[in-house]
Amino acid sequence: RGASALPEETLDPATWQWTASDKLFVEMLRQAHALGMKVIIDGVFNHMGKGSFAMQDVFSNGVNSACADWFDIEDWGPPVKYKSWDGSGWLPNFRKDPDTGIASDSARKYIFDVTRRWLEAGVDGWRLDVAPDVPAPFWVEWRRLVKSINPEALIVGEDWGIAAAHLQGDQWDATMNYPFATWATRFFIDRQRKISASEFDRQLKQLLRSRPMAVNFVMQNLYDSHDTDRLVNMILNPDRDYDGCNRPQDGCPYDGRKPGPEAYRVMKLMVTFQMTFVGAPMIWYGDEVGMFGADDPTDRKPMLWKDLMPYSNPRDVVLDDLYEHYRKLILCRKHLLPLRAGIYQALLTDDAKDVFAFTRTLGKKVVAVILNNSEKEQIIEIPRLWPADGPVVDALGGKVEIVAPNKVRVVLPAKGAAIVFDGC
Repeated sequence: RGASALPEETLDPATWQWTASDKLFVEMLRQAHALGMKVIIDGVFNHMGKGSFAMQDVFSNGVNSACADWFDIEDWGPPVKYKSWDGSGWLPNFRKDPDTGIASDSARKYIFDVTRRWLEAGVDGWRLDVAPDVPAPFWVEWRRLVKSINPEALIVGEDWGIAAAHLQGDQWDATMNYPFATWATRFFIDRQRKISASEFDRQLKQLLRSRPMAVNFVMQNLYDSHDTDRLVNMILNPDRDYDGCNRPQDGCPYDGRKPGPEAYRVMKLMVTFQMTFVGAPMIWYGDEVGMFGADDPTDRKPMLWKDLMPYSNPRDVVLDDLYEHYRKLILCRKHLLPLRAGIYQALLTDDAKDVFAFTRTLGKKVVAVILNNSEKEQIIEIPRLWPADGPVVDALGGKVEIVAPNKVRVVLPAKGAAIVFDGC
């Protein structure tokens, strides 16, 4: 928040006022909860804005500022020189300490007061921006506060790696699962660097082994975000490092045009996997209606809404079939409990046919997911994993035949999938 927006902001939470936008957000929380929805918000506890009340006080009062020990000050000047997260001076860093995480007692208290304020207002958790940039002792202490107010509050760290040390129950509950996205793009998208079905299974198992199983079930499985190009354009630009060379304005040879139907067909296959693998699918807004484009700022364009069509750009249209695909898969997750809480096991890795299948098992309930990553129709036979006296169906509406007491045949279209379960 800039000083001009909230000139009255102080270090004493007893003086804080609810702004009109604060009140609107709290009302949105109330209505979301009435609909059974949870809301998590962003916690940026590594840096503040140059225009924040704290940094403005440093500029005005120098070493005598009440916030003088908050930031990485290199020279008190004038002018004041400081380290910033973005390197350009707009986002001054909080000063770190290996034993406490954030060096300033008053900065830590301020962050804790902010945390308490929003949890008590009803937010359901936090997504932690550049979380590895803050030493772990801060997160241990901060988690205790969060869970003391709301034991069910979700804590998700933005970490592009495995982050196993942060996921042992004393810091974060989960991360944005970028390794999941990395290996999925290697299997579903890449051509020259493509990995086989068996290698994909090996990498997925390695990911699951790298974290406690309880953590795996709440990992935010994403393909794209505010920091990457759109998924459908990843498909149009294969064989790059994940999130690499995807900003045309930087001189990268990147195709940011709206892809054709073939790319969206691959996208549907990838979404099927995302919605059925272990973890919590995270959708970057607009993917579900077909939004496209390169990395920042294109990936942050306004949401497309059907009731606002037509747009000035005729390529900006809501893709009804893609939206319905997302909707159908979300309903599958809702009604097929193994897709949310079932154990993962590979069922088939046919490298020659480029077919990958796995099961999610919860008690006696089994769901099989079969993915045809090839460019041609495949007829696949899998073991019958369901009672012999009941029907076996594909939740996506495909053709499933019982061909023997212990065998099921599935017909998969090119770049198509089946979600097979006991239809009783």
